Amino acid sequence: MVPIYAFAFLVVIFAIGDIVADKTKALLSTVLVVIVLLLVSFWLGLPGTAIGDSGIAGVGMPLVVVLIVGIGSNMDLRALIGQWKTCIIALLGALSGVVLIMLVGQFILGRYMAFTAATVFSGTNVAILILTDALANNNMVYLMPFLLMVFVTDNLVGIPVASHVLKKSARLFVKDKEAVKKYATMTLEGTTERKRLITMPDFVKQPSGVFGRIIIVGAFSFWLSSFIRQHTGLDIHFLVMSLIMGVIFTEIGFLDKASLLKTQASSFVILAATVVIFGSLADTTPRMFLDAIGPLLLTLVIGFIGVIIGSFFLGKALKVDPWLAIAMGVSCSFGMPTTFLIPKEVAATIAENEEERIAIENYQQPSMVTAGFVSVTIASVFIAQMTVSLLFG
Repeated sequence: MVPIYAFAFLVVIFAIGDIVADKTKALLSTVLVVIVLLLVSFWLGLPGTAIGDSGIAGVGMPLVVVLIVGIGSNMDLRALIGQWKTCIIALLGALSGVVLIMLVGQFILGRYMAFTAATVFSGTNVAILILTDALANNNMVYLMPFLLMVFVTDNLVGIPVASHVLKKSARLFVKDKEAVKKYATMTLEGTTERKRLITMPDFVKQPSGVFGRIIIVGAFSFWLSSFIRQHTGLDIHFLVMSLIMGVIFTEIGFLDKASLLKTQASSFVILAATVVIFGSLADTTPRMFLDAIGPLLLTLVIGFIGVIIGSFFLGKALKVDPWLAIAMGVSCSFGMPTTFLIPKEVAATIAENEEERIAIENYQQPSMVTAGFVSVTIASVFIAQMTVSLLFG
């Protein structure tokens, strides 16, 4: 396929995906729409080489590292420590679903399918990329279509569940008039800039300078991952290392907070990093798609049962509203911006006046945003690393 045609096609379907995600408030995610459009296009005759011909795949993996370092620069360690209960519920709630899929699913789906599906259940693009690398190295790319289906459909269950339990939480919350008054007048703390170990000069704060610093941290992460593997035998995936280094270099001041946005290239980076996981779709047939529906439904049922039960009891143990705790747990299936939007919709639906609306938002939103960040961004990366180690050593 002519490179410019292939490139234009991919950019257009990603734009369509973004529009649909925006109109459906992320119920239909960008990735889901792109996968459906790509599958239909391949089945209707789009050349199987289209993704490779576009030229995006060639820079995909380096830009994945840029994306992960950028994600690490978004983390605020002090804020996470301040919401430690939310972090525990989000982490262990997601892990409850992952473990249950692994334990039960391996007897029905087989060890490899169950373990990789469990990882994707609470995963992001990063988790998929870590698995893609491992599966390719072990001649198991045939699992990718099924894993992509899990990846793009779990939010179709998670979002309605979260909305339902947050409404239950809100109804209980508004009965406590003192709590309503407290949260209605609460000023949510923003992220304040604090002094760092390093102060970067102004000439490297331009978009190209920010991008260059991200690349340097990414290259260092790759080198450090290889160095540790060679000298200690400890295998830390370079994408996991990129996330860790993104956090560390932001804390010391070498990277800016939210660095990726300041490069003015975040849209292209996300597009290129996402395209990497779609290579296997060209070989996916309608028969393979239909055969995956049964295992997909089983994975979702087991996973959400595990998350809901685990989060409920974690909420009880930590003296957090169990309904809100369940919503925190299932946020592993969708993350931002949905974790921000659902509490706003719930508040608008349940509140009988402006004071209640503001109070419900202030009560639910910080916990949901933090929970989604912890489970989707942090936990899923380490779960993927753990899965690869368990399956492939």
